Amino acid sequence: MKVLLGYKDIMELGFSKKTAYKMLNLICESEDYKKSNLAKVIDSKKVPTKLFVKMFPEFKEVVGCEK
Repeated sequence: MKVLLGYKDIMELGFSKKTAYKMLNLICESEDYKKSNLAKVIDSKKVPTKLFVKMFPEFKEVVGCEK
């Protein structure tokens, strides 16, 4: 299980590059992401797997993240 997901990891799920970037931006603009101060710690082109699964629960089994 990966801890951080980038746009290439999202593209491996079957999405285009444009859609992958839109998904990343959606997560980065979420309140959960802003409250956690993650933008100061990690690269803005990657998001934590748990936040990805929280925003897109249909990919829980695909990315292998337990809640």
